[in-house]
Amino acid sequence: MNRRQGRLGATDRRSFLQGAGALGLGLVLPVRARAASNELVVAGWGGPYQEAHRKAHFEPFMKATGIKVIETTFEDPLSRIKAMVEAGNVEWDVVNVGDRHVIVGTRENLLEPIDYKVVSAADLMPAAVHPRGTGCDMFATAIGYHTRRYSAQNHPRNWAEFWDVKRFPGPRSLRKTPFGNLEIALLADGVPPEKLYPLDVERAFRSMDRIKKHVTAWWTSGAQFTQLLSNGEVDLAAIWDGEVVSAIAKGAPIGVERNQGLLSGDWWAVPKGAPHRENAMKFIAFATQAQQQANQTKYVAYGPTNRKAFDLVDPVAAKSLTTHPDYVKGLIKTDNEWWGKNDTALVQRFNAWLIQ
Repeated sequence: MNRRQGRLGATDRRSFLQGAGALGLGLVLPVRARAASNELVVAGWGGPYQEAHRKAHFEPFMKATGIKVIETTFEDPLSRIKAMVEAGNVEWDVVNVGDRHVIVGTRENLLEPIDYKVVSAADLMPAAVHPRGTGCDMFATAIGYHTRRYSAQNHPRNWAEFWDVKRFPGPRSLRKTPFGNLEIALLADGVPPEKLYPLDVERAFRSMDRIKKHVTAWWTSGAQFTQLLSNGEVDLAAIWDGEVVSAIAKGAPIGVERNQGLLSGDWWAVPKGAPHRENAMKFIAFATQAQQQANQTKYVAYGPTNRKAFDLVDPVAAKSLTTHPDYVKGLIKTDNEWWGKNDTALVQRFNAWLIQ
């Protein structure tokens, strides 16, 4: 995911606001009106992924601290954060972002430093500790397939086969972003995983040209690709692997192939000038504890970043996690430093390519 990004990723990545624990619209009050109040505004990707955070983190945090969590969602977190920071009217206290967002946000001075005197990094994976963000989970962009069309024995097992519309016909869905798509396009074109970076952008777009007419939906949220596959609107999709686990458990006709999945992470970060910075640090400290991350795996099958969390997860349930040893050897880590330098320009190019 993240997330899936994408994990998930999960973008419901929509722009309406949600009250904590509610399904209806919520209202984020102007900063000056709420600066001294005992609350916290958390912005996330929406969909099943945010529902998992609500159950695992938001509701327990409110119960433990008395701090009210107000939820909101987004499609493009960095552009929203940048607009708030530049306007001097920051409405978010904590934001759930992807790897490259932390890199870009740090470079553009859009994020507060994480107070690691409050947030314990002792048990976190080193890769989850950054001066301007703290990793909360790991997910993979993997191949999802509709099980009434394809089976566990007969489905695309790598991106070259996903691109093979003769052998595996049917409508496809990809995420509406260059991140991840350029990697899988190059893998589909025969580039070995160890030679992916720096990305050959021109070759990647030529490969994307070949699949474009077969992509009938460009998704922006985990809820969207889950619905597309569940309803049979598409037969194949690039998905955040952990996002569909709960739907599968409820009988959704979705299968997941993790081979050549792109491993990414989701992070907790604090926008520059957040009105409730102290509450934000308390929340990040709470949500990255081993027990809280273990609880999160009950609702979304993404790998924890707290190493002690695995000791608290049921062994059977652990088999569904992205970073389980059975899967991780076939995953490919995204180069987020490369994306941090190239993301803005490639988003513009990708959006222009979509309408050509």
